[in-house]
Amino acid sequence: AMTAMPATVLEPGCVSCENEWLVRSKDTEEAEMLRLAEVRKTNLSQFVREIYDYAQHMNDTQRQELALTPDLELRRFIIDSSTQPTPLMEKVYNQTMQRVPYEQACYICGPEQAMLLRTLVGLSQPRQALDIGCFTGYASSAILDALPKESMLTCLDVEPTWTSFAS
Repeated sequence: AMTAMPATVLEPGCVSCENEWLVRSKDTEEAEMLRLAEVRKTNLSQFVREIYDYAQHMNDTQRQELALTPDLELRRFIIDSSTQPTPLMEKVYNQTMQRVPYEQACYICGPEQAMLLRTLVGLSQPRQALDIGCFTGYASSAILDALPKESMLTCLDVEPTWTSFAS
């Protein structure tokens, strides 16, 4: 059974914990692979159920990353066809990468996704926009940059740690 990790925010200016996390995650991955190999030998139906449960827990961002990873040509096209991220987008992205631990920072949308979102919002010119599950606000900053001045953006997230980044 998988459990959600508590939200953690690093102090501004803290050195990234990515290398430490990668070392720890390899140890955990090895132990889990050994456990799953044993479960596969002793109880195949439990093994299949655990693999299925794991697949169900992959979040939408991870699925998008898996879908976009092989299509580098599409990614390059989006980046080359979009204007550069604005200072607001850069600030939100950099603060997220600096202050959020690596294992949770992966939930931010990719820069190419944010630039494409900004382009689509700019083309549609909505009067209202709603960002559900806004995390630290990177996609929200892309939407905000493209909204007409008289429009309204509402951002929602259940984790107050992440929404506090907006202040």
